[in-house]
Amino acid sequence: MVKRLIFLGFLAFSVLMAEKPLLAQTIENTSFTCIVLGSGGGIEDDNLSCYLVAEKHSNDFICLDAGSLYSGIKKAEATGLFDNIEVPESSNLQKSAFILQNNIKSYLISHAHLDHISGLVQASPSDISKIIYGSNTTIQFLKDNIFNWQIWPNFADEGSGIQLKKYQYQVTAPGVEFSITNTNFKATAFTVSHQEPYTSTAFLVEHDGNYFLYLGDTGPDAVEKTNNLSFIWENISPLIKNKKLHAIFMECSYPDPRKDNELYGHLSPVWMISELTKLEEICAKNGTHQALQGTKIIVTGIKPGIKSGEKTCDLIKNQLTELNNLGINFIIPVQGEKIEF
Repeated sequence: MVKRLIFLGFLAFSVLMAEKPLLAQTIENTSFTCIVLGSGGGIEDDNLSCYLVAEKHSNDFICLDAGSLYSGIKKAEATGLFDNIEVPESSNLQKSAFILQNNIKSYLISHAHLDHISGLVQASPSDISKIIYGSNTTIQFLKDNIFNWQIWPNFADEGSGIQLKKYQYQVTAPGVEFSITNTNFKATAFTVSHQEPYTSTAFLVEHDGNYFLYLGDTGPDAVEKTNNLSFIWENISPLIKNKKLHAIFMECSYPDPRKDNELYGHLSPVWMISELTKLEEICAKNGTHQALQGTKIIVTGIKPGIKSGEKTCDLIKNQLTELNNLGINFIIPVQGEKIEF
C-alpha cells in the first residue's frame, strides 16, 4: 500500500511537472503587450479607439489611433497598468503626463475621423516632438482641417500659418514597409474602405519576425465593392501558415441585424465572420487548414447602445460566439486593461 501511494504521488508530481513547460510555452509565445486606452466607437467621448502596443517586457509604446489618449492613460494608470513605470525625481511631471511624453513614441492613425484623433488633438499642447504616421489622405485631412489655426493651432511641421513643428507628418505608402522611429517596430500600411470613396488604413506591424494586424474602420468588400480586405488576407496568409501572426484588431461596430446601406463603412458580426471565412479559405487554398483555430481577434470600435437596457458589447460578443465555426478566440477589449498576444 505504501509503495502504491508513493507511486501515485510520483505520478501526480510527474503530470504536474509535465504541464508546466506547456504553460511556460504558452506565455513565451506572446510577443506583444497592449494597453487599452479606449475601445469604443462613440458615443462615449472618454472611451474612443486608442491602443498602446509594446514589444513584450517593454514600456516603449506605439499608439494605434488616439481617440481617448490622456484620459485613457489616467484610467490605465488607476488600474495599476503603469506601476512598473517610474517618474524620475528630476521630473516635475505627473505620471500620466510623463507617460504621454516619454513612453509613447509615435502615433499610427488609421483615418482622421474624430473618434480616432480627438485625444491626440487635445493632448498636443502637452506632448513632445513625435511622428504621426498616416496615409496621404489622413495626413492631408489633419493638415487642412485640424492643425490649421482655425480648429486647432498647427502643432505640426506642415500646413497653414505658423508651424509649431511639434509633430512631424510621415505619409505611409500602401504596401511599403517602414521603420517606426524610436522603436524596434516596422509596419506596412494597407488601404481599406470606410464607406467608399473614403478610405481608412490597416497597419501590419512587425517586431523580431512576429506580427499583428491593426485594421482601422472598414466595411466588408462586398458592400464597399472593393477587394481591399481580400488583398490583405492574401498578404497575411503566409504569416498565419508560419504561426507568425499573433492577433488581428478588427472593428465590429453594430450588432445584427443591420441593413447593408446602414453599415456606413463598418462591420457587423455576420460580415465580420464572412470576411474571416474568406481569410480561412485563402489559407486553405495555400495549404493551411483550420488556420484560424485559436487566433486572437481583438474586436474594436463597438458603438455603445443608447436605448434603455441595451448592452451592445454583450450582444455582439454573443452573436460572434454563435457564428464562430472557425475556432477563433474573440476578445472584447475593455478600457484600462492589458492584453498580451
